[in-house]
Amino acid sequence: LTSLAVPDISSLTTLGNNFMEYYAYNDTSLTSLDVPDTSAITRVGTYFMAQYAYGCTGLTSLAVPDTSALTYAGNYFLWYYANNCRSLTSLAIPDTTALTSNGGLFMSNYAANCTGLDYFVMDAAPGWFAANNVNWTVPAAATTDEEGLKAIVPAEHLEAWQVLTATGKTLALNRITDPANVVAAEPKAGAPGSGDLDGDGLVTISEAVSVVGYILSGGELSAEQIAAADIDGDGTLTMADVVLMVRLAAGL
Repeated sequence: LTSLAVPDISSLTTLGNNFMEYYAYNDTSLTSLDVPDTSAITRVGTYFMAQYAYGCTGLTSLAVPDTSALTYAGNYFLWYYANNCRSLTSLAIPDTTALTSNGGLFMSNYAANCTGLDYFVMDAAPGWFAANNVNWTVPAAATTDEEGLKAIVPAEHLEAWQVLTATGKTLALNRITDPANVVAAEPKAGAPGSGDLDGDGLVTISEAVSVVGYILSGGELSAEQIAAADIDGDGTLTMADVVLMVRLAAGL
């Protein structure tokens, strides 16, 4: 196997013990691994997805389940989730903003032996980690880069995550001790051709000005933003796209 699908559980709201524990355990041939849709799950039992990708040394990326609705997790939540995934250069951290209680060994050894890590990716506020210090067992080898291990976080939560680089806090326990290594993620653009450069669902004059700057002087736009600004779909950003953006911004 080089890839592994997952069951559709999108209609479930609670899960018992040992859900998908050992699912891809030591499958060294895998190059991709999906995660189930857990966006509606509010409670999980013990060993939730524990050792899910343990020993999957061929993986270069690994998603995490959507836990944004989760309020309670039993013991051993995501225990050894990515252990020994040595080819990973980044690893996402689950959304714990709704979590109010959990059992023991919460995310213990989550990133153990992930020696190739360059950065963690957070898509939400610190949530549980703001008041609870959790060690994901990041190996020392993950910090050999001269700039050190980094955390990529939403811009609106940058300061909240930077606070956690203080001694004893979650990021410090996981080898990120410099607030400068906690950096804001680039804004996610809207759909291609939408004109929405920052993903807020709106097209504004300031976004059109940004595109003018890109056209005239090569201003900075991400690949996603360029695709979003290409309203006429010809593969090139021109003043014609800017005119269309202005019209959208004006509601025309």
